Parts: sequence; structure tokens; C-alpha cells
Amino acid sequence: IGEWSLGLDPKAFVGMDTELENAALKSYAKAQRETFNNYAGWFFWTYKTEDMPGWNYRHCVESGLLK
Repeated sequence: IGEWSLGLDPKAFVGMDTELENAALKSYAKAQRETFNNYAGWFFWTYKTEDMPGWNYRHCVESGLLK
């Protein structure tokens, strides 16, 4: 597995409030980690970015999306 992120198309969240969006992102992250952990390895796209929070590992951890 190569890199992965939580950078989804904003259209995926149309009609969701922040709480539901965060729950969806947490579920998506969990599913990716559980799947990728069965293989040789993986890495998150980048540790920190300036303007793309779903691609920013640090932001995802600090906001509780990744544990």
C-alpha cells in the first residue's frame, strides 16, 4: 500500500453537519487502517500541509479523526 489520506471530495459531505462529517471521516480512516494493516505497510500522505486538512496527518490526529 502506498500513501493514503482523508482528503475526500467535499461533495461527499453535502447535507451533513460537522458532527456527521467527522463521524464519516473517522469511519473512513478506521476502515483504511484496518485494511492496510494487513499488508506490508502504509504511510499517511503528509505530516503537515498548509491548507488541506484531510491530507494533514497532524491535523487529523489533533482533531480526533485519527487515533
